[in-house]
Amino acid sequence: MEHSRNQRKFYRAQVSSIYISGNYKISVYLETQNRIKYLKEPLQILVPTKIKNTVVVKKLNSKEMKRNCFVFAVVFMAFMAIHAQEKMEDQLPYYEIPESPETYTPGSVAARMIDALGFRYYWASEGLRVEDLGYKPNTEGRTTGETIDHILGLSNTILKATTLKPDPQNSAELTFDQKRKKTLNNLKKASDFLKKTTDLTTADLVFSEKFKLPFWNAINGPIVDAIGHSAQIVVLRRSSGNPMATGVNVLMGTKK
Repeated sequence: MEHSRNQRKFYRAQVSSIYISGNYKISVYLETQNRIKYLKEPLQILVPTKIKNTVVVKKLNSKEMKRNCFVFAVVFMAFMAIHAQEKMEDQLPYYEIPESPETYTPGSVAARMIDALGFRYYWASEGLRVEDLGYKPNTEGRTTGETIDHILGLSNTILKATTLKPDPQNSAELTFDQKRKKTLNNLKKASDFLKKTTDLTTADLVFSEKFKLPFWNAINGPIVDAIGHSAQIVVLRRSSGNPMATGVNVLMGTKK
């Protein structure tokens, strides 16, 4: 039996309004021009015991109930697993500083410096508004948004001290949230790499085949520079009327 486009829309709307629960099934039908037209192959779905304007035509037997409960459980668990994975992927690092390493090594100390930077940057940039990003104290200084761009570039430079390569995507194409996420993830990647490193003589800042610098320059260059600019954002956002969140403890690396 064929139905018009309007009838098909009506059918989909009716189906979407029914909750999949309970232990009864119904035959979905269309009502047009005071005539009831049953579908050629009625859709069998689970519905609550009582739904307005719904006619229960058959009660499920125990076998059908077990089968439908099993299918529902599998679908539900798959949905929850996907939702949890997406939530983990969206969660940004450095809400708090990670647990300190058990031993002091050149790599663990260097990684701790980057973790400290990540924590400070996280809260310096958390909750920035459009008006904050456009703010600058004078005509010669950087805006807060331009400072965000600069710190992203520094995080890319820090990654050059590892075997990891920064994402080549043009930062001008990114939104503020994307820049912030990329910066924090860059710092986390660099920190994780350094924690496994015992010899920093191999962690050179490689700019090209002919130009590279030892890790010493990564410390007094991009790492310390990014820490200073994170503090600058804190000052700028206070001036633009949006102070950093209270309860941030940089000594303990925690947020109350």
